[in-house]
Amino acid sequence: MDDTITTIYCLCDDFLKAMRRFDEPQVRLTTAEVMSVPLVASTFFAATSTRPAGSSKSTVTCQR
Repeated sequence: MDDTITTIYCLCDDFLKAMRRFDEPQVRLTTAEVMSVPLVASTFFAATSTRPAGSSKSTVTCQR
């Protein structure tokens, strides 16, 4: 599990470097860390979710 998390982070970091995207020195979380969180969550915890977040059974329509 740790190897997968590290690999995802490294891929995100390498991608950002290739795109020439660099963080400011004062950030608390790097962009690669922020990108890694949902990727790791979907990798390890996707099977535990029965329904995507924000979806509901009812549909609301707006009429003008």
